[in-house]
Amino acid sequence: MENKKNQKDLSDILFNIGRFLIMAVEEIVSGIINNRVPAKMCYAGMTLAILLYFRIDADLIKALGVKYHLNSSLRNFLIYSSLLSGWFLWGIMRAIQRSRLLNQLKNAFEAANLKCNGRYPSLIEDVKIDEFVRKLRLITHGVTKSDFEKQIERVEAVLNMTAVRIIQEDNDKSKIEIVYTMKDLEKKAVLENPDAFADGEIPIGETFEGAIHVNMRDVGHILVAGQTGGGKSNFLKVVTTVLTKNNPDAKIIFLDFKGGMETADLRNHAKNLGSNIQCFDGTKRCVEELVRIGMTLEERFKVLSQFGASNFDDYLKKKVKKAIATQETVRHQDEKRTYIIIDEIAQLYSREPEVDKEALSKARASVNRIARQGRASGVHLIVATQKPDASSFDQTVKANLPAVLCFPMANQVSSVSAIGTKRAFEINPNIKGRAVWKFGPKLEEVQTYLFG
Repeated sequence: MENKKNQKDLSDILFNIGRFLIMAVEEIVSGIINNRVPAKMCYAGMTLAILLYFRIDADLIKALGVKYHLNSSLRNFLIYSSLLSGWFLWGIMRAIQRSRLLNQLKNAFEAANLKCNGRYPSLIEDVKIDEFVRKLRLITHGVTKSDFEKQIERVEAVLNMTAVRIIQEDNDKSKIEIVYTMKDLEKKAVLENPDAFADGEIPIGETFEGAIHVNMRDVGHILVAGQTGGGKSNFLKVVTTVLTKNNPDAKIIFLDFKGGMETADLRNHAKNLGSNIQCFDGTKRCVEELVRIGMTLEERFKVLSQFGASNFDDYLKKKVKKAIATQETVRHQDEKRTYIIIDEIAQLYSREPEVDKEALSKARASVNRIARQGRASGVHLIVATQKPDASSFDQTVKANLPAVLCFPMANQVSSVSAIGTKRAFEINPNIKGRAVWKFGPKLEEVQTYLFG
């Protein structure tokens, strides 16, 4: 009896070791296929392999006066083992993490009673989205999305995490995705000191790592995207207020293609903003203003050229230097830095019967040129649209808007169109003001500030 028990225990141990090794191999294969194995894991092994291949190890040891010899078979084995050691180590670490997660998930699903026909959901993978957000992919085994939504608080409590969004594709009920974070953002962000921004600096919002502030001189232009009600217009009004109050020598132009719904709020605050803001509402008036801006842009470049200036800041410096030399009065207001904020720019590319076709064409050309050359001439765009795809937005303009603030998107395709990934589809649409900020390769989840 005792022998049978020992044999059973040994079998269980061997089975668990085998299962663990298979899990490690699966992680290695998945990591290589999806390019997830960090290069730094392989550096030490590659260095050792190079030392062995060129027999530097033998030279170093012989220099110490120690006898040393490796036969060819053993040396080749060590070379290949060293080359693969980074992948093996990564696979083992991932397998350990996966085993721990499997135990945690089992406890969470038991606590939430998430099972169907005696089976709990099983793990496909747990992948990193960014530094603070991860995505759990599961096979449901018959457990419905509504079951997950009802019991998600129990799952959160056991796993000590916060579920951001539960996603399931309409044509595949066998799988489900839970986007989650171990460190949640505040659901409301208030801009404590809107007067603390100067020289084109604007607030974006609060991230896991703290507040994001950027300078329009560095960013150039910003695209604001997202479905209705996500927070686009709120963000535009916050930025317009900050720019107007803190840049008295600049010109701020707010174009509301939606017909004046947003400019009404700004006009109510106009007495506190100053005289450097102009608001235009309706497609016709906005188009006319863009045509006018396009005409002045040409003159602007001529002035910069006359001063031999490469950009607007260089022009201001040379203008001041010339004024001092000739004892002329410096008038910075001659050519002011200009910030153009456009709400729902897609209207500019739709058919508008009340707007002259020639004027519409000139306005589009104006936006295109500002996007391409405006930064150098001190003219900056902040434009908002629901879907920045080819059917509703000039892709040449989009390509020249390097910074993107994307609020929740209704589907994955729209998210990819805006920021190149599904990330905007994965954020919680029920949290007003929640968005993804992209400038350069990094994406960050951000809670934008409330207006008013």
